[in-house]
Amino acid sequence: MLESPFLFPPFRMKQDCAAYYCGMSLTSFIRAVRDEELPPGRKGMGGTYWLRQDLETAMVGNRTKPKTDFDDPI
Repeated sequence: MLESPFLFPPFRMKQDCAAYYCGMSLTSFIRAVRDEELPPGRKGMGGTYWLRQDLETAMVGNRTKPKTDFDDPI
C-alpha cells in the first residue's frame, strides 16, 4: 500500500497523488479520466494537475442535500 504522500489534501495534485486521494490505483485513475468519470486535469507550469475541488465534485456529484424519506409527505 502506498504511504500517504501528504499530511493534508493539497489544493492541486499531480496524477499519482490525485489517484491516491481518490482511493484508486494509478491505472484505475488513468482509466477513470479516460472514460470521463473524473476530470482530465488542468495544464499548468510543470505539467498537468488535478484540483481537489474538481475531484471531489466528480466523486460526490453535485448533491447538496441527501434525499431522505422525510422529503415525502405522509
